[in-house]
Amino acid sequence: MIKLLKKVFNVRYTRFLLVGSVLALSTILMREIFEILLRNYLISVVISYIISIILSFLSHKKFTYNSSETFTYISFLKYVFVALCGLLITSGLSVLLNNWVLLISMFGKYNGSISFTMSIFVSSLATYWLNGRFVFNSNLKGKLVEK
Repeated sequence: MIKLLKKVFNVRYTRFLLVGSVLALSTILMREIFEILLRNYLISVVISYIISIILSFLSHKKFTYNSSETFTYISFLKYVFVALCGLLITSGLSVLLNNWVLLISMFGKYNGSISFTMSIFVSSLATYWLNGRFVFNSNLKGKLVEK
């Protein structure tokens, strides 16, 4: 049991959770600010997500995957492609939850924030796997547990 816990909560996975948590909170905050400034929910989602893509690539490259490779446009483009997949998941799901699922009666004025937060979580599962598998040179190969 202890060996399994050590594998699951390895250093890389812990860094992934920490980096992802900081980035998620900053993205949520950015979305809130952009919605106040622009008065448009979907545009606030897209703009905050684009900024988050750049910060995320740099942070995960350095802190999560400890990639010492020099910056290449190919790896960044792969990362952007994965992030765009995440953007489609996040935007589509958050609009669906915000407008068509009956969350408004449950959460009122917080519905947009809650919809976006739930969407980020779902999207992060997909993008973590894709990045580990296709973007970063990692022996993780998209798995949560290192061997």
